[in-house]
Order: sequence, then structure tokens, then C-alpha cells
Amino acid sequence: MDRRTFIGTVGAGTVAGVAGCLTRDGGGNGDGDDGTLRIATYDSMVNTENSAGPWLKEAFEAEHDAEIEWTVPDQGLTQYVRSARENADVDADAYVGVNVDDLVRIDDELGDGELLQELEVDRLDNADRIRDELEMGDPHGRVLPYDTGYICLVYDETLVDEPETLEDLTEPAYEDALLAQNAQNSDPGRAFLLWTIDAHGEGGYLDYWGDLEDNGVPIDAVKFTASSKRDLIDNLATRLEMGEITIPEIPQLTNELDLYEYETTPSGNVRYQAPEGWHDDCVDSLALAAHEGPGPRSATWGPGRDVQTR
Repeated sequence: MDRRTFIGTVGAGTVAGVAGCLTRDGGGNGDGDDGTLRIATYDSMVNTENSAGPWLKEAFEAEHDAEIEWTVPDQGLTQYVRSARENADVDADAYVGVNVDDLVRIDDELGDGELLQELEVDRLDNADRIRDELEMGDPHGRVLPYDTGYICLVYDETLVDEPETLEDLTEPAYEDALLAQNAQNSDPGRAFLLWTIDAHGEGGYLDYWGDLEDNGVPIDAVKFTASSKRDLIDNLATRLEMGEITIPEIPQLTNELDLYEYETTPSGNVRYQAPEGWHDDCVDSLALAAHEGPGPRSATWGPGRDVQTR
């Protein structure tokens, strides 16, 4: 899968998919001959209170003469890429949770179309109900999307009007007003960069970023250390508890807030994060907005949806 396809597929969001059989040269270690389907996935798919994995296992086994055995590789898909590169056994039949950039990395490291077999989509019920715009663009047909997330601009509607196009952000009305996260270490930052490449082409996006820079756009590295993220989240939690921030019922945001968790490290520090396999971009963005300080605010998160702070 080439990078041009990747850019056009991602746009301004992220998509996760179910991958075809993990195999090499037409044969894998887990071939299901013993009646067990071994599926690799991420931790929160199977090991949290509201995980979908146990329900999926029960529903599948009720309809089919086979069992599902979930496995959570310590290093995610990277573990299987490394196994394939070292010509070692691949101990799973399928993988749930592949992202588009995973496909690019597989093809870069192992060769075009490697590691995963093509899915027999015509044998999958309801596969035709997936919207065309969510297709992951893999020319080898190795994945089927099952989840998607969207990334959008958050703005203070008491200060600026809603930008309707990317070009609006280069206008005087938005001078020194846009904060762009660093694409090297931020998922929203990378998605925004890819959005601009998709909109302006690989030959024109640098000119667009030049216009953004001329309009005063700083690139915020947003380096989330354990300490800085803890301070951001503690501040957000405090302002939510005190009623200084109210949030709308946006499924992506409320789901991330519901799943958000913390753990105490052996050294006694608290670490905040989303469960493995889930995203916390909306929580991080809300925490950054809350960190800007007190004062009347009304920020829109998507069309017609307000995040009120005071």
C-alpha cells in the first residue's frame, strides 16, 4: 500500500479494521484445523469491564462449530511484522485493530501485500453496508473497516467565526489564531497534516503551510510527558467537577472520557491514558482547551456542538 493511497484514505480521521489471515507464503501457524480461531487484538477489546471481545466470542461460537481464542501480543502488530521478517512462526489467524498506517509499515518493511492474506469479503454478511468513504484503500483487500474516529478543529466562537474551508485559516480573520499540533508526535497533528496534503496534493501542501506560517500559525510540539499530562488531566477533572466546563453528548468525546483510566506506577506516580487500542485525542484536546485558563468561553466541537467553559 503506497503512501499516496494512505494519505487519501486517512483524510481528517482514523479508521481501524479487521485484517485477513496472518500468514506467510500462503501458510500460517494458526490455521484453525483444531476448530479454534486464534485472533490477535488489543487489550481493551478483551480485558476491560465493557470489552466487546467476550460478547463477540459468545455470539460467534453460538452460530459456528468453532471456538475463538483471543490473544493480545505485547507489541501489537509490530510483533507479527518482526516474526515475519525473522521467518518465525505467526501464532494467530487474524488481527482485529489494524490501522491504515499499519498497512503502510507492513508493505515498507516486508514487501507490498505481505503478512496478511486477502479477505474473502463476499463470504462476510453485511460487508456491503460499510460506507465507501470508510474503505481503507488497501489494493490487496486485506482489511475490512469496523471502527472510525474523526478529528476536527476546536475554536472559540466568541472570538472567531466558524472556518468553512482550509483556505479560511490563511485569511486575516485567523491571523495568530490557529494552533497546529506537531505531526511527528500527535495523532491530531498528523491527521491535520494529511488532510492538507489530500486537499492540496503532494505538490501544493507545502505552499499552503507557507501561507499558514505567514498567517502566524505556530507548531505546538505538545510533548506530553507523564508530568505535564498529569497536570493537564488533573486540571480538566477539577474544572469538570466544579462545573466550570460542560460538554455536549458527542459520542467520540464521551466514549473517550468514559474509557479514560489511570494507573499507579511502581515509583508511585500516576499515569493517565486511554486503554490499549483506544484513542484519547478528544480528551487531550479538551484538556488543552481547559488549560488555557478561566474566563467566559464557548467552543464548538464539530457542527453545532458547544463546549462551554466559564
